[in-house]
Amino acid sequence: MNRSSRIGTACIIVFVLLRRLLPTRYAERFGGGSDDEYGGEKTVAGTVSFRPATIPVLVFWLIAVGSSVCYAQNDRPQNVELKKKVCDFLSKADAESILGTTVEAKGDTAYRCDFVETGFTGNVPKGKQVLLSVWYWASPQANVLAEVRKGIPYSLGIPPRPMVTNDLPNFADAAIWTWFENGGTLRAFKGGTIQVEATVAGLPEDVALQQAKALAAKPLGGTARTGYVYAAPKSDAPAVVETKPPPVVPAPTPAPAIADTKPAPSPAIPIGTGKTFSQSRYMSQGEFLKAVKEVSMTFNAAPSLGKYISAAEQRSTLESELAKYGIAVRPNAPVSLLATVTHRVSNYTKTIGSQTFAEYPIHNMTVDLKFFMRAAALRNGKFHVVVAAPAYNSGFGTVVESNEFRKSIYGDDTLKEIREEFRNTVAVPLKGIASNMNPETKPWSVMSWTEKDKASVDAEFIKIMNGKAAMDKRQLDGLDTAPELYLDPTTAREDCAPDSSWGDLWKKAFQRVGLTEKRGEPTLLLWHWYDCTYTSGFTPIHFFRLVDTISLVEYNLVFELNGQIVRKAGELLSSLHSAYMLEKDIEPPTQNYFPRAITDFLVDLAVGRANH
Repeated sequence: MNRSSRIGTACIIVFVLLRRLLPTRYAERFGGGSDDEYGGEKTVAGTVSFRPATIPVLVFWLIAVGSSVCYAQNDRPQNVELKKKVCDFLSKADAESILGTTVEAKGDTAYRCDFVETGFTGNVPKGKQVLLSVWYWASPQANVLAEVRKGIPYSLGIPPRPMVTNDLPNFADAAIWTWFENGGTLRAFKGGTIQVEATVAGLPEDVALQQAKALAAKPLGGTARTGYVYAAPKSDAPAVVETKPPPVVPAPTPAPAIADTKPAPSPAIPIGTGKTFSQSRYMSQGEFLKAVKEVSMTFNAAPSLGKYISAAEQRSTLESELAKYGIAVRPNAPVSLLATVTHRVSNYTKTIGSQTFAEYPIHNMTVDLKFFMRAAALRNGKFHVVVAAPAYNSGFGTVVESNEFRKSIYGDDTLKEIREEFRNTVAVPLKGIASNMNPETKPWSVMSWTEKDKASVDAEFIKIMNGKAAMDKRQLDGLDTAPELYLDPTTAREDCAPDSSWGDLWKKAFQRVGLTEKRGEPTLLLWHWYDCTYTSGFTPIHFFRLVDTISLVEYNLVFELNGQIVRKAGELLSSLHSAYMLEKDIEPPTQNYFPRAITDFLVDLAVGRANH
């Protein structure tokens, strides 16, 4: 009997024992009412066996054994079981040799080893870092290469940031080199059972690549091929025909498949002097955040989170993070910050008959930040005054609370874990905005107008901005051209992946609000991001978490900041939805989840509901 058969037999034995031990009605459900927008209460029921008295202890033991044995059949990395430790391949001395300076340890786990230079800030001149991640599997994973390749554009965050990616020939069974602003990552695959990621930052690209190759070769056991062939990307992947790389990211000319060759840069779009509307200066999100010195803040605390973190402390945590970027909170500042914290608790409950067998609260936190400005939009030759967010981002955090049985043994760390996760969830969106230095890729045709036309539009801009012209009541006033559509699925699971009807849902939605024309360059971007994560492993809490964000962005909005006339894409309206589902209830999101999310968004758009 082979190993797979033995594992399968062990799983059946454990399952049969559990059935004999639990003969009454057994159910597991998500409850909590408002814990998610589209989840509701999900129940799965079946008939199993139960004998009272001392059986619960044995049940917990069987669950533990069954989980660890049966889990070995799936595609979870086996680093711990195989007693592999990544820092065995990267010592402190190795890191100092690679980076040429003293270093400090930042991470040491079964999957990751991380060193940064002393005084590391993440930016030049203190941005040197070496990071090694390794995953081992007991059986070949044919799809891992395709899944990793699909996720590379988002490896630095959302929206995608500029990077250049090339396949490396003659290195393991497959290898990909990605170069970004200040470093590069080598992703290498061997035999279907080993995946390595070696990141070197703060060094020239040619040096970083050679160091990454030498480092990756250690856990791979060399650079030779094994002959294993990874599966090609599926042609029916959930990306829809309409999807394109986000317009805010430059589209570099692909380089040949040689690691040391860089592509030719994209043609630069004039930045502008910043003195007039026609010469408005383009500004990235990172530059915007750096230029902002004070904000007036509307802070919406999460009442249910107050049990762990008071509303005042929720606010002060954000104010402290803003201070790190030199931003003070003061009334009547020219920039308005809307900060919204949400906290929902989903209770995963197992019951035996009418009695609760175990309950596991799952805490979901979001921190949504939007920096608003009063701006001018030139739509079909006419000015419109709008309130939009030139900088915006969200952070997501999840804490799975232990059940009472586990708390009685190990203690209750819920308060500590929630407070730590909240601080991180607040910091992440600001870091994302600060690091987003994407250059402009949308043309600014006003610069090419005649001097007479420029003078006229410049004067009109000053008139409407200084005259405190009334703002549009609806975000779509003066617009009839369909937005550019960017559908962004990041899940690799087929059971909860969108199908090709996703794009059709949005086409019909645009028609319902009168956005049907297709003339000229689109001035709007509709970005729909979706992720589905399945939580499994050595835990009885197995569930799907669905989350999506919808964002309507208008290009080339113009506003005044610190005495300069600035041009920037800005978010007009957004929405966020999330849900938890059990495996029996999961379905493609295009069946129910997306239609409801899109309908809600359309209602807000039609009635002119604003984020601010």
